[in-house]
Order: sequence, then structure tokens, then C-alpha cells
Amino acid sequence: MSESVETAKLKPQIPVVARTNRRHVKIAAVPVPVALLLMLVGAVVLWTVSLQTIDIRQITDLGLVSVFTPGMFVALVLITVSFGLSLRELNTPVLLLHVLFLIYMLYGVASMVGEEPRFSTTWVHAGFTEYIMRTGDTAEMLDARFSWPGFFALSALITDLAGYDTALKFADWASLFFNVLYLGPLLMIFRALTPNRRRVWMAVWLYTITNWVGQDYFAPQALNFFFYLAIIAVLLRWFKIYTDSRQPIDQRSWLPPAAARWLDRRFERLPEQARDFARALLAPVEPLNAPSDPLQRIGLVMIIVTVVAAMSFSHQLTPFALLFGVTALVVFSRISLRGLPLLIVIITITWLVYMTTTYLAGNLESLLSAIGSSDAVSDNYSNRLELVNHQSVERLFVLRTRTWFTLSVFGLAFLGTLRRLRKGHLDLTALLLLASPFPILGLQSYGGEALLRIFFFALPFAAFMAAGAIYTVHKNRVSALELLATVGLSLLLLGGFLIARYGNEKMDYVTHDEYAAINYLFDVAKPGSVFISASWNVPLRFRDVELYSWQFYPDQLESYEYGSIVDDLWLAAQNPDHPETYFIFSRGQQAWGELFAGLSADWQDDLEAVMLASPGGDVELIFANRDARIYRVTSTTNGDTQ
Repeated sequence: MSESVETAKLKPQIPVVARTNRRHVKIAAVPVPVALLLMLVGAVVLWTVSLQTIDIRQITDLGLVSVFTPGMFVALVLITVSFGLSLRELNTPVLLLHVLFLIYMLYGVASMVGEEPRFSTTWVHAGFTEYIMRTGDTAEMLDARFSWPGFFALSALITDLAGYDTALKFADWASLFFNVLYLGPLLMIFRALTPNRRRVWMAVWLYTITNWVGQDYFAPQALNFFFYLAIIAVLLRWFKIYTDSRQPIDQRSWLPPAAARWLDRRFERLPEQARDFARALLAPVEPLNAPSDPLQRIGLVMIIVTVVAAMSFSHQLTPFALLFGVTALVVFSRISLRGLPLLIVIITITWLVYMTTTYLAGNLESLLSAIGSSDAVSDNYSNRLELVNHQSVERLFVLRTRTWFTLSVFGLAFLGTLRRLRKGHLDLTALLLLASPFPILGLQSYGGEALLRIFFFALPFAAFMAAGAIYTVHKNRVSALELLATVGLSLLLLGGFLIARYGNEKMDYVTHDEYAAINYLFDVAKPGSVFISASWNVPLRFRDVELYSWQFYPDQLESYEYGSIVDDLWLAAQNPDHPETYFIFSRGQQAWGELFAGLSADWQDDLEAVMLASPGGDVELIFANRDARIYRVTSTTNGDTQ
């Protein structure tokens, strides 16, 4: 090797320049935002390409994550690292793109790999929408949800304007749509709670990777949660009572002025750090409100009233969640609209008393008896988290992950609260809104979903407090430890999110063959016929909801009472009100039995054998494909065939 070459290796490298007409042009390094965008685009492209190789029929009891490819996990790591680096730069458009693409990846994945709209309840809501489109009316006697028809009426309008004959054309993309929709009010809320921009974006990121409960599908709850967030955002941005550290403590405390002054005098005896901590509890400092004039505030109040009214006839639960949250803000002097809780009560009760009489007539006693009942917690636990014998190891892992994941989110919020308090800050407004949904559990079990709804309403504020565990106070720079915590915590939560949210996907997804079977059933069944299945997990009620009836037997199924199910089948066939009776076997029911009841992989075959061997009547197989079988059932009574 020549001396000149060795010397060149030892010398410091000089930037290469290009010479053109005696002008020097430096080859500059790629700007940081551009590099982050390239990493982001690479993650999204890798994710999208990897989706094409997924075979959802290979899914296991672990859920959708069981069919993920290595490329998808690499894509999640890439976008997480890129987001962490973006927080260092604090480039708003780049951060927004990261969150939007993360929503696309996490909330669009099931729709992109599935065959038909997921969740049997999605098909029910599409059926309610179809009924309103076809008749222009509601049917309170048919289903209690028609007593709150706002969402279904709006869906009917959108479906008609789009030129579709069914909401199923777009219903499967509801989760993706709603989570993008939530982004606006979430940013408004977090910016009203803190001037720390890194904490704001970290809170949005944490919310996106922890929203596992799946209440953002094609359902009234999803739309009304947006209404809830929008009202809270307006209240915190324009009606929050502003306080800062320069005001006397009695003017910024949530206690009466005399009590605040008395406690403040007692704090003088404490050491300095303890005194600052106590004063933060007594009189938390709030960021400045957005400026507004009286006319603008009147307009905002009118908007709030309109949205509360829309909420009251769209969903049973959300108005009460809003009432609890707004009441907490008023009691602790966080907002200036002190009459708003009373207004919410008047609007909600008016709708309940005058417009839901059909529902209340048959359910008032049970609703009143559920208030304060100790069974609410046990019902929610047993319906959602309790382990069942004979469930697979993967299924037990999913259930335990959901429990620990939920506790971890609240644990991170608690850690963030402690770290903020150590710095002399109390985010009282956020903590009040985090705690305010919990009284819902005292109203009723809400079909075993009250705990899920509580987590859903509390999550934005839990995510905000959790973000304070890393970005506790505003700083100009992000340390290496903060960056490592951001990326590491995000990856851990992403793993838990994928298992918790999509752990039921084996039963949640619907195939073309299942849809073909049920669509055929609607085409051949006479009006008034009854459709029977062992489980409710069938995409049944997406059309003509008033023309047919349905019967399900999940309780007998869980206790292996196959004979009881078949006996009821013959009784239904004997009913003269039903011109025809049909029994349905399907892939989704099979998955439900395995996941929720701990049944064997061939339980439907056993039930079918019991039915075929029973002397109670005749059965005729009228449709069969790889995912469904449909029998027409005819009962024999006293030797006469009905």
C-alpha cells in the first residue's frame, strides 16, 4: 500500500465538494425531518406490504398477532423509534403524520386482512340502519336500542347519500375513521391542560397504543365518545377557570377562600419542599385559556347544548359519563359554566321520560334495582376477565394480558402523577376527569361492559398523566434517558395492545362463506320464521330485522346442555307463529365456544349429532359450505308433521 493512501486514511475526512464552473456546492447531510419522514414511510410501506401475506384463517387463540409477519413487527419498531426522535425535534407536521400513520397501522389492520365487516354487533347495527332507510321509522318494540336512534338515523342518512343499500359497505372502517376523528379534540384537551408540547404529543401517542377495549367500532358509543371529547375540549379551552402562581392562594384554590387561607397559614410551618407540595394540592396552577369574547362564548354554549341534546338521543350511557365529568369540574372550580350539570340532567331526563317509555315500561324495575348493586363488579369481571375451565394456554394469556395491561395504564398514570407532584405540580383537572367515569359502575353492570366503558372514558386522561411520567416538566432538549423511555415503553405497550385488542379476532372476523350462508337464508326463509343458533356470534340481523326472530342458547352451551338446546329447537318448530324454523352452525360460533366457553374444537359436531339423532322431528340440510351449515327443522307432534 502506498504511503499516500495510508496517510489519506489517517487524515480527518474533509466533506466532498463538487466543482462546476469554479463554484463549490456542498453535499449537505439529509435534514433531520426528512430522515424521520423516510423512516416513517419505510415503516408504513413495510407494514402494508406485509399485510398482503397474512392468512387470517391461520389465526390461533392468541388472536390477530398470531398471524403477524416479522416485517410487521419491524415496521412497528421503526415507527416507534422515528416518533421518539421526532419528539426531540418537535416538528408538529412530522409528529402528526406519525400519529396518523400509527392509527392506520393499528386500527385498520383487522379491516385490511379480514373478508367481511368484523363483530356480529356491527351487522346488527347495519340492520337497524337498513330498517330506518327502508321504513323511515324506528321500532322501539323490536329492540331497546331504537329508543336512542340518533346514530342509526345518521348512519341511514350517510348510507343513502353515498348511494349504498347497506351500511356494511363502510362499517368495517369505523374504527379507523373514529380514531382519526378523536385526534382533534384530544389535541385540544391536552393543549388546554399543559403548555408542554412534548407531553401533549406523548399523551396522544400513548392513548393510541393503549385504547384496546374496541368501543370505537360501528356503534353509537363510538360517535358519542367523540361528542364527549368535543364538549370537554370546548370547556377546557374556553371555559376553564384560569389560575397562575402569582394569584393569592385563596383565589386559585378549589376550597372556599377562608379554608384555603387557613390551610396556607398552616403550611408555613412545613419544610420548603413539603410546603410546595401541599400548596400544589391546595391550589393547582392551570394553563391560560384561549381568548374569547361574550358573543363567542354564547355561541359555544349553544354548541354544547346542541351536542348534549344529540348525545341524549343517541346513547344511554355517555350523557351520564359527561354529567359526572362536568360535575366534578364544577365542584372543584375548574370551569365557569356552573349550571351545565343541571342542564345535562334536564336534557337527559326529558328524553328518558318522554321518548323511551317503551323501554322503561319493561325495564324500569331492573334498572332501579341495579343502582348501587354489588353484583355490578362481579358481572363485569365474570363476563370479561374470568377464566373458564379447558381454555387454551393462549386464551388464558390473552385474558391475563388484558388485566395487567389495563392495570399498567393506570399504574403509569399514577407514576406520572407522583413525578409531577415532586416537581410541585398537580394536574387536578386531568385527575378529576380520569376519576369521574367510575361512578358508572354504581349505576348498573351495563351488560357486563361497565368496566370497559369506564376505561374508555378515563383513558385520555390516564394517557395524559402517564405522559407526565417521562416528560414531567418542559425542557428545551430531550435526554437520552427520556428517548430510551419513550421508545422502550411504547414498544412494551404496543405488544400488550395487539394482544389485548385483537385477542378475540378468531371469533370477531367474518368470512365470505358465513355471509353467503346467512344471505341465502334471508332469500329462502318465509317472513315470520325463527332462526336458531347455539351462540349469538352470527352475522344475522343485517336486513329485514322486523320480519324474523332469533333465539340463542349461550348459557346451555357453556354447560354442555346440548339436549336442552335441541328440545327448545323442537318447541320452536311447533310454534304456529313460526312458519319455518332454521338451525345455524357456523365458524364464528365454533370460535366463540372455544374462546369463551372453553369447549372442544368439535363441539358443533357433537351438537349436530345430538340434533340429528333426536326423535323430536325432521331436519333437512339446505345449505353448506366450509364455514356454515343451515338446517330447516320440522317438528313431529302426535304423529302429525307440522
